[in-house]
Amino acid sequence: MLIYNKLGQVSGDDRLEHGLVVDPSSGERWFVAASLPYNTTTDADLGNLIQKGILAVKNSEDAGVMLSPDSGIEIIVQCDAAVLPQVNFTISAPGADRVDLYVDRWFLGSDYSTSDIFRIEHNFDFGGTRQLVVVAYNSGNISGIRTMNMIIPE
Repeated sequence: MLIYNKLGQVSGDDRLEHGLVVDPSSGERWFVAASLPYNTTTDADLGNLIQKGILAVKNSEDAGVMLSPDSGIEIIVQCDAAVLPQVNFTISAPGADRVDLYVDRWFLGSDYSTSDIFRIEHNFDFGGTRQLVVVAYNSGNISGIRTMNMIIPE
């Protein structure tokens, strides 16, 4: 692991740490920030907290999708929600053979197709503004990512 950091402190108040942790073997990068009480902890405690936090996120079984800027192929999403709870998503992803849909970082479903058009249905408990992320794949490789806010009718 490579660590690029700037340790700081407010004497008698807080121990502060922020930095970038890079795993050269996997390419993973983690931006970290932490604060602990100054008088009852050490710099080593701060390092342990950051290490445990990174391991907890990495080992989480359902961490959801990470946010990412739009990239790759053009992905278009249409949401048909005449009556809650059922919402129908129609997704156009040219050249893709699979799409995964996440709402508010949680996995909603996948669809497979050879026609560039994908359909996923979901029953929502409530409407409102939701964050959608679509990840398109071609032969198992990511070919596009689209992140957007969408209003699900109440």
